[in-house]
Amino acid sequence: MYRIVFLDTVINEEGYRRVAFTYWQSLNSNWIFKQDLRFQFSTDFNLLLGFNFYANDLQKSYDLPMGPLIDPFSYREGDALFPYPPPLTYQIYNRINAETSGFYLQSNYKINANNVFHIGSRYDVNEYYENALTFRLGYVRHLGDFNFKVLFGRGYQEPSARELYGGWEGAGSNVDLKPQYAMEADLMFQYIRKRLSAEISLYGILKDHYILEYFSETKNSCCVSVYGLDMRVNYMPEADRWDPHFWVSYSYVRGSGRIEYVPLTDEFIESAIGDLAPHKFHGGLEISPVKSLLLNYSFRWISERETWYSNPIPTVKAFLVNDLSIVYRPSFVDNTTVHLRVKNLFNAHYFHPGIRRADGGDKPGYFDVDGRWRGSSGWYNSLLPQSGREIYISLRYRL
Repeated sequence: MYRIVFLDTVINEEGYRRVAFTYWQSLNSNWIFKQDLRFQFSTDFNLLLGFNFYANDLQKSYDLPMGPLIDPFSYREGDALFPYPPPLTYQIYNRINAETSGFYLQSNYKINANNVFHIGSRYDVNEYYENALTFRLGYVRHLGDFNFKVLFGRGYQEPSARELYGGWEGAGSNVDLKPQYAMEADLMFQYIRKRLSAEISLYGILKDHYILEYFSETKNSCCVSVYGLDMRVNYMPEADRWDPHFWVSYSYVRGSGRIEYVPLTDEFIESAIGDLAPHKFHGGLEISPVKSLLLNYSFRWISERETWYSNPIPTVKAFLVNDLSIVYRPSFVDNTTVHLRVKNLFNAHYFHPGIRRADGGDKPGYFDVDGRWRGSSGWYNSLLPQSGREIYISLRYRL
């Protein structure tokens, strides 16, 4: 059961702002049966088999009673503003019963100490969609201090009940949505020594029937592609003191697809995927000046991001955030640890892109000369402010 009360803002026909309390209720239930079977044929070969069955009884649209609309400045203590809660009963016309089942296997086969194959597959049966076969294949090759991995797979995701039926003015739905599919390929190289490790990986993802929310509806677009690069290095130099440990990582990602919806022509056009930071750096240093003290410093730098096409703010600025952690275990008190953690050490002021359409803009609402409320341009914040400096102190004593 999902039940919550919101205070909603409504603009009436005359353009004046009114508020009302609303209940949002969704009653759902399901039965799940699953079974896993594991077979270990030898130290080099194992097989995992399984199946599951889901019987879902889901509500389509929310039960959404609303209280009286009032001027937000006219409220007086004691006013009866809450609506009557909706009954906790299932309404047949507003429900869907869906049964799904799946069969899957996973296996590892070690040809020898340097060559390993991985395979996994799943077959899903759904009474509302086409049956779906998904899989993941992998190969690992060890060459001394080097490892080589290649992975390839196909994924499948059904639209959720909210995307199908639970829409409202600020978040659309569509009963004709199709499942989305994804193909992914990964290529990874690793170098591992006692004090130094490095890794580089390349990946590409192609999605079809991509589920995309726009304005007051949700649709399947055509094709979306994402590709990227990740690099990581860890280094622990030999040292008589301080036991230093350094690490740094870099990632690059880009994506595009037919995601920008044009209502006039009812089609999607090619556009870059917004909100992706093309460049990211993470790194840090850990040292122990004395046996009882551990210092950990880390940073993250996120490059400037172009936003989703529906966001009226075109870019989100790059930012650098630093964190510090100090762990002290006093030698004069056994089993005691004092931990000081400071997030955003230098109190950086930064934002993340808004969620969903992020169409609210950056201009605050106001009352015009006629007293009519002129609010933001959409339901969702275009920018999400992030926390400034946070300081945490903890004391742990082990009995």
